[in-house]
Amino acid sequence: MKHCGRTFALVVALATAVTLGAARPSAAQLAATDLGTLDGFSSSGAMAINASGMAVGFVYNTNTYGYPEHTLAAVWSPGATTPAALPLLAGYTDSMAQFVNASGQVAGTCDNGVYNKPQACVWTFDGTNWAVTGLGFLASGDTSEVYGMNAAGQVIGQSGVKNSDSRAGFIWDSTNGMQAFTNLPEGPNGTTATIEPAPSHGISDNGLVVGTAMTSGYGLNGAIVWDSKTQQTVVHLPYGEALAISPSGNHVAGYRIPDSQQYFMRELFLWTWDADQTQFTLTDLGHPAYDSGSVGWTLNGHDVYPTAVTDDGKVLGFGRNYWDTDSPPDGYGNTSGPDETWVYASGTYTDLATLLPAGTVGQVETQAFINASGAVAFNLMNSSGYTPYYWNGSDDAVALASLRGAYAGAMDVNDSGMVAGASSVTADSPMPVHATRWGQTPSALDFSASTLSVKTRTLAIKLKVVVTNASGSLAKGVRVTEASLDGEATATALPLALPTITPGASKTISLAFDGQGLASGSEVELKISGTCSLGDFFTTQTVIIP
Repeated sequence: MKHCGRTFALVVALATAVTLGAARPSAAQLAATDLGTLDGFSSSGAMAINASGMAVGFVYNTNTYGYPEHTLAAVWSPGATTPAALPLLAGYTDSMAQFVNASGQVAGTCDNGVYNKPQACVWTFDGTNWAVTGLGFLASGDTSEVYGMNAAGQVIGQSGVKNSDSRAGFIWDSTNGMQAFTNLPEGPNGTTATIEPAPSHGISDNGLVVGTAMTSGYGLNGAIVWDSKTQQTVVHLPYGEALAISPSGNHVAGYRIPDSQQYFMRELFLWTWDADQTQFTLTDLGHPAYDSGSVGWTLNGHDVYPTAVTDDGKVLGFGRNYWDTDSPPDGYGNTSGPDETWVYASGTYTDLATLLPAGTVGQVETQAFINASGAVAFNLMNSSGYTPYYWNGSDDAVALASLRGAYAGAMDVNDSGMVAGASSVTADSPMPVHATRWGQTPSALDFSASTLSVKTRTLAIKLKVVVTNASGSLAKGVRVTEASLDGEATATALPLALPTITPGASKTISLAFDGQGLASGSEVELKISGTCSLGDFFTTQTVIIP
């Protein structure tokens, strides 16, 4: 099932799996954190996570066939282990959060389970409450869906008439509302109807939109880059598709069809914006020599799809060979080779399947995710189910453990290396599943009480926060999410955010508690927990009241 650009097919697969297989243990694997669900809902799944660790997705129950029903959009604050429900549009019964940007804006879809006419939505937080905004529909339309959102809060998607080919791309912002794309090149039929934006990575932070210029009747009209500031086409390439743009907008990945009579003979290309940002230069990414059973034949001018591109030009994608006679026929008698998922960097294609431990059996799914540094989260499917993997860009990929069962799946990876998705929470059944965050555990994260002072009814504790990590990584997005003294919660508003902490350095924070009744010299237990880019932390210390 596809809900606009970012699908939740993986979560559906989690819900419908029958037989489970244990993920391969690894000392290097990231630690899993259970993000929980809401009362009245059995399951949850995280669809996206931003650099600070804020995750978004949905909570849901399943029907008799194992598929999600009555979904409700949810958000997990950085370090939180329980979700907060996002409000529904009036008159709608279901919702799903699919994108979150660096400032915490959320985009997704509200739906009505009776009529199944979705409307694109944006959720914003004012510091106290969440508010939902329906993005509406283009003229004569009754459905709209989100395909992507950038750091500025611009949203792209499609709007049209339910059960009809009458669909058009749109761009939305809080000032101008929903607008159709304008000033598009003419197609072979004389007129161009719209841009079909690329899914998930179709808009850059500076407002460039990429996709496919579509003529009436959905005739293919070529790859396109469109500037939302000038509302003009920047570059257009007939017979191709632009499928991903980097966050800064300096790289666009797509494919082109050199021979319009052979649709499946596709060439990968990379558009690079010149330093003066006046034009894009097209580069053919090349085709490795034919080598059946490796990434070579997949890229040998056949069916290729880039899905994401980074600011330094790394491309994530997948492909297949429709005429690979060395492959056994599939269930329909075709001899096309299996999908292969790869990363292109510095002239080299890396097949993700080659990064798995020796003896691993299964098919790497085409839905994979890459962050700014080139780290990739992906999923392996075999007869036992799904197992997520994480590749840091240089070493072998490592399996990510599920929470308590044996089934898990990744849906996003942020620039801090955290992975978001879902995994089973019981050992003997694939359901229920809970949203899951995987992150590195700090080798040392010390919260030490340095000074104490008792004032009238208030105990102020100054804590020196020292963060060290074997890899020398910076601890970004440090947040205290829970704190208690002798079982009493802090009066200081939580979560409490700290600045970036260099390994070995320290920062001082203050937590206020009600100190009435605490005798001088008494020992009480101080508990503090939270999260940072290096992972989750928890500490329990004995404090002596001065």
